[in-house]
Amino acid sequence: MPPTSEYLCGDPSYRSRILTGTTTYATTVCNVTGNGATGDPAIPNLPAYCSVKNTDFLVTQTFNMVGEADALIKDPLWYAGKYGSFRSSVKNADGSFGDALMPSTQDTWDSVRADGSIGSDGQPDGYFLARRPELLESQLRKAFDAAAKNSNAAPAVSSAQLVTDGFKYVVKFDSATVTGALEAYKVDADGEFASSPTWEAGALLQTRANIDAGANRAIITNLGNGPSAGAAFRWAALPADYKTEMTTASTNKLSNANAQYALNYIRGDQTLEGVNGLRAREGGLLGPVVNGTPWIQSTPNSTLPGAAADGYRTFFNTHKSRDRLLWVAANDGMLHAFNPTTGAEVFAYVPGALANRLAEIPLQRGTATASTKLNGANFVTGAEAQPAGTVWPYVDGNPFAADVKVGSNWKTYVFSSLGRGGRGVFALDATVISDLTEANAANVFKWQFTSDDDSDLGYITGDVSIHPASNQAMPVVKLNNGKYALLLGNGAKSSAGKAALFILYMEGPNLASWTGRYTKIVADAGSGNGLSPARWEDIDGNGTADVVYAGDLKGNLWKFNIGATNPASWDVAFKVGNVNKPLYTAIFRNALNQDIPLPITVTPQILYMAKGGFMVNFATGNAFETGDFPSTAVNRVYGIWDRPNMGTGG
Repeated sequence: MPPTSEYLCGDPSYRSRILTGTTTYATTVCNVTGNGATGDPAIPNLPAYCSVKNTDFLVTQTFNMVGEADALIKDPLWYAGKYGSFRSSVKNADGSFGDALMPSTQDTWDSVRADGSIGSDGQPDGYFLARRPELLESQLRKAFDAAAKNSNAAPAVSSAQLVTDGFKYVVKFDSATVTGALEAYKVDADGEFASSPTWEAGALLQTRANIDAGANRAIITNLGNGPSAGAAFRWAALPADYKTEMTTASTNKLSNANAQYALNYIRGDQTLEGVNGLRAREGGLLGPVVNGTPWIQSTPNSTLPGAAADGYRTFFNTHKSRDRLLWVAANDGMLHAFNPTTGAEVFAYVPGALANRLAEIPLQRGTATASTKLNGANFVTGAEAQPAGTVWPYVDGNPFAADVKVGSNWKTYVFSSLGRGGRGVFALDATVISDLTEANAANVFKWQFTSDDDSDLGYITGDVSIHPASNQAMPVVKLNNGKYALLLGNGAKSSAGKAALFILYMEGPNLASWTGRYTKIVADAGSGNGLSPARWEDIDGNGTADVVYAGDLKGNLWKFNIGATNPASWDVAFKVGNVNKPLYTAIFRNALNQDIPLPITVTPQILYMAKGGFMVNFATGNAFETGDFPSTAVNRVYGIWDRPNMGTGG
């Protein structure tokens, strides 16, 4: 029960006497009329009953509040907020929590301030003062603002089983300062996470930059594809074409000298920041992390059937003690790799596809971008102004790692899309952590695939989950032709708006050409469409993908057959003549009897059915750009049974 100091009447025994009596009006209660007013009509008004006034019963009583001197009883909702929203922290020997009815320490009920920052302010985390409407509005605005500064990305944990010294990693962003945060919360022996972070990566980056201005960070980039495309992200190491992308071909045109300033700024040099200079970064050097969920790269962990006999056991034994990495995509133009225990940055990669946009990053200051000056001269010409308080996407996708066989060699590759930052995906070799250096850039960078390689590639978004058959990232697949590949829906807003499935082989392009190095299956050649993240399944249990399910923006759930050894035979599963047909189409019929397609933007989930086939589960809804949400249509969750010999689809 709550402590004595927080009973409504102060004295629990007095409270009990009030609540547990068994007497009735008829025998013990007088007709209380007050000062002439009519009393309770349910009380008999007979001569046999007495008549008294309120003044006869007015008394003064002082209640002693245990644990708090001279305190007034607070609003009942204050206590509801405290006792209805707290973390238990005392664990009994049998595994139950001994303080399940009350918080034992203040940080169990007061660990977040009203503005969303971490710390105590004396108010329960679940309580908002509503006595004055204008204060309630202010508090709600603070709460919503704090929520808006949290990313759309889910937290990551250091392992599937939470153990002492493990961590939970939370990413955030602040649109006002155009900065981000990566916070690590340590777990204790009872499985509880600390109320304040052990470290924050942006602050650590800034501390490091204060010492060397980013000169000693390991950051690489690339220009195009090919064996020599990777390079250190330093002005002297960049090829001439890359420098052109940052100067005369840039969205914000720079001189060579100013382009070098921009590059150094991205590396962490803060000497040119200020009111009349480049955008000031306060509180940390990590860029906004909006949609990129952190990913833990661990030791080799594939469980695909047949992998051990294919040389994977040797690969596993070689790297089973490898250090882990925490990969985070940020809109400072980089994919970062951090030490998951200390928060120190190990490595970073600037996608070469962003080279012509890098000059935007030091200038995200609204309409002031065109007038930013260094040494009394304009920093840029033809600047692309950005609204103040706006986070522009650069590296905004979800990174993920997987063990793949490339030719005859096993590797651990790290992948990511640019998300809303661009139409492209890339691959890095992170097999050996000590090889993640600038000197080794040509070997670390493996390949990129962008809309320049195929115009049907759009913006690839969506969370990345683990496939239960492989224990690896869902997009990574072993095919029936023996190759490992990246399985991708083509995403939204491609040039022609088709819905297509891309299968990118791990070997990447031949020099700079992707011709013959990937397979594309177009499901819908119409406009205004795009294929969402795909789910593959292994029907015969041999470790290779046989079927693929993916939804599109027009509400179509597509099934693809890729069970043959010859990629030329891979195709949409259902057809009428030569016309592709979906397995199912999700629609909403409105009050005007109009059918509105319900966009599918998530990866389908699969259940094996006892009588054969799969139950393909998915939800609808889209929030890719302004206007998509809220929707006038009613979105739904579907379960479609793809039964054997069920027919032609549609």
